[in-house]
Amino acid sequence: MTAASEPVEPKDADQNGHSSRLVGQTPSSEAIESLPLDNAERRPSAVRVAKTLICIQNWLNRVERRRSTEGIRYDLDELVKSSSKDSLHSRKDSNASVVLNIGEPTVSGLSSLKKLANQWANKLLYETIDFKETWYKIWLGVVTLTYLYNLVTIIARFSFYELEEQLYSVWLALNYLSDAVYLFDCYVELRLVFYEHGMPVTDRHRVMKSNLKTKPFALSAVASLPTDHILGLLVVQFVNFAETETSMPNLFRTVQLMVIVYLIFHWATCFYFLVSTAYGLESDSWVYNSERILDVTFDCANSTCQQPPEVVGTGTCGVIQYPILLKHYLLCLYWAALVLISVGEQPVPIEIGQYVFTIVNFVAGTLILAGLIGRKTTLYALSFRPRCVISKNSNVRIVVAGMNQQRSTFRSCFDGVKNFMEMRKVNLELRKRVISWFTYVWEQKHAINEDAVMAMLPLNLRTQLAIALHIRTLKKASLFKDCDPGLLTEIALKLKLQIFSPGDYICRKGEIGKDMYIVKKGLLNVVADDGVTVLVTLKEGSVFGELSIMDIPGNRNGNRRTTSVRSVGFSELFALSKSDLFESLEKYPEAKRLLLEKGREILRKDKLLIENEPLPKNVFDLFEQEYDYESLNQLSRNIVNLKRQLAEKNIQVKRTCDLTEQRVLQLEQNCRSNYCTWRESR
Repeated sequence: MTAASEPVEPKDADQNGHSSRLVGQTPSSEAIESLPLDNAERRPSAVRVAKTLICIQNWLNRVERRRSTEGIRYDLDELVKSSSKDSLHSRKDSNASVVLNIGEPTVSGLSSLKKLANQWANKLLYETIDFKETWYKIWLGVVTLTYLYNLVTIIARFSFYELEEQLYSVWLALNYLSDAVYLFDCYVELRLVFYEHGMPVTDRHRVMKSNLKTKPFALSAVASLPTDHILGLLVVQFVNFAETETSMPNLFRTVQLMVIVYLIFHWATCFYFLVSTAYGLESDSWVYNSERILDVTFDCANSTCQQPPEVVGTGTCGVIQYPILLKHYLLCLYWAALVLISVGEQPVPIEIGQYVFTIVNFVAGTLILAGLIGRKTTLYALSFRPRCVISKNSNVRIVVAGMNQQRSTFRSCFDGVKNFMEMRKVNLELRKRVISWFTYVWEQKHAINEDAVMAMLPLNLRTQLAIALHIRTLKKASLFKDCDPGLLTEIALKLKLQIFSPGDYICRKGEIGKDMYIVKKGLLNVVADDGVTVLVTLKEGSVFGELSIMDIPGNRNGNRRTTSVRSVGFSELFALSKSDLFESLEKYPEAKRLLLEKGREILRKDKLLIENEPLPKNVFDLFEQEYDYESLNQLSRNIVNLKRQLAEKNIQVKRTCDLTEQRVLQLEQNCRSNYCTWRESR
């Protein structure tokens, strides 16, 4: 039996002349085959010694390094035991290669928990909270459950007194727990970061000062008051987060709809029982009556049987009694469902107050069905049917649907993008950027189609609106400082809004310039070739890229960008394309020369102008230089006419096909009738 844990003495190896193998080197397979049998059996002991020495050396280095940074002590005995166990496992397979696997030193569980607690304490006490963090979204779910608890239980306990009496201690504990959740949510809302210039603000004092004025903090503060009748109704934020992050938005909306419908039915149930209690339970046919929901009864039989086997009844019966509270709630819930859905089989009211209460529930049920169920069908009707075809019965649904049409359209587009990314297996980082862009667009109210809105306005109002929004910014650019006001108005009407995400490049050095930009909101960094060094930061009102779209003769850079511009956070820019600029300049020939001279002067000041290059006479003759706009307009009109003619031909073909199909069907019927007549005559 060979020793498994005893160290090998050097003299045992010296007797056979192989002491060099014990220095820590792994013997080769040829050396092992050339050894005598007794040395081959002792080879794993040498491996254990070498491995143990290396383990101890690495462990000492790691302890010294971590002691200087964290001050955590490790257990040497546990390390030696783990190394011995590894050596025992390696000895069982003598043909396996030696792998020096040195695990991490074990840390006591108490130290790990203490370190984790310190990290969370520092995070909550000294750091701000980003709403994109996973734990904050989970916390929103906890707050939402607390709000739903209050929505369901407070009105139920106020209406059904048995529920309050039977579980008083449980309700008291849950109330204190919900108040604690509200109080902590106030603290969380105070630490929540806000965005400025598209970048999160992490300064604690500014964050606290800003969040004190927000609606979520106010609702959480009111909800945390020690009373059972004040509710916090802020669940919209959690719903928006969940609807944005989930990969199954339709399922989530279905569950959301079910919860909303149940809450409405639940409140109607509780109010019906309150009204029934006020009039007196079982006092008439309209209020709650226990005779409408009977207990389960069944016949009893004796325990003896006769020949032939038969069951003889004893005349008695058994009863399974339902709890009184369950009877109260189910019958009232049934009444609420009948009234809100307008089935029409509910009991007829008797008193005037009962009539008023029933009518109010009828009206509420009509609005609920119009808002929750009729929304999508109405949008479908508005999209695919003429307005004159929609029946009068859908007017209420149309009114309610109009309130949410913009949100529904945006959510439909958003869901389509998420499904596309899921189907195409887009990487997670790119998915997050796309979702963040959609979230920013919705939060900043940019989901509106501005072109469609502007097209509804008359030209005079569109012009005045463009002047109010963009003229002052355009005049800040050195190229357009003293331009013709009419030209500036034309340019302002052609500006298009573009939104860039954090880290997006607006333009790169060396690219051909096709647009000029005006910074509306956000921060942009002009970076060097290495992509790290920031040369200058562009803020709101800055204009760049105007020289690269002018086609100025003598420009050393041609029409290429001279620097790279990158967005710091979310940035909103107004863009003017090269073709739109040239189209505007067509109407102002005098402004062409002025812009050309200004551009050359700017290039001359920056030493980017080739003076010897002659200036063409028709440098801004856009008819020859860019596009023949008249021909393009004529071509566009011809295409529109062709489309209209094709649509008319398509309608004619469909009508002809329908007529042909009807004639064929008529012929088939005539043939069948003639055949039947012929057979009968035979």
